[in-house]
Amino acid sequence: MSTTAQAAQALKPVAGEAAFVLFGLGIAGAGLFALPVLAGSATDALASLLGVRRGLDHAPAQAPVFYGILAAAMLTGLAIGLSGINPMKALVYAAVNNALASVPIMFGAMLTALNPLVITRRLKIVGWAATGVMAVAVAATLANF
Repeated sequence: MSTTAQAAQALKPVAGEAAFVLFGLGIAGAGLFALPVLAGSATDALASLLGVRRGLDHAPAQAPVFYGILAAAMLTGLAIGLSGINPMKALVYAAVNNALASVPIMFGAMLTALNPLVITRRLKIVGWAATGVMAVAVAATLANF
């Protein structure tokens, strides 16, 4: 699938003629729910890393860097949306980037859990297995990309 129209067409056997409307409502609804959460959480993480006051519970005058980062994130998203980039390809590239990032994050989390008081031996085995499976999945994705 390379277009949103093709993705909506895939719903046709289930939704019939309402497939395009259903797909459009789903995309709009997901965007309305996801955009504030993604922008807010990314902004909070970056503001935390920078050590500045953060949080939507503060007025913009009390946390100007936080709100500046939030505005920049929203404007970046708007610019990407208006740029003409194929949204289906962008979703694939975003998923691949997330997969690539997940392996070192999982590895770091497992290293943190090496202390015997943090998690049980069984959870360590499951955690390392999941990290290994994810690494294999990423390698397979990259080999076929």
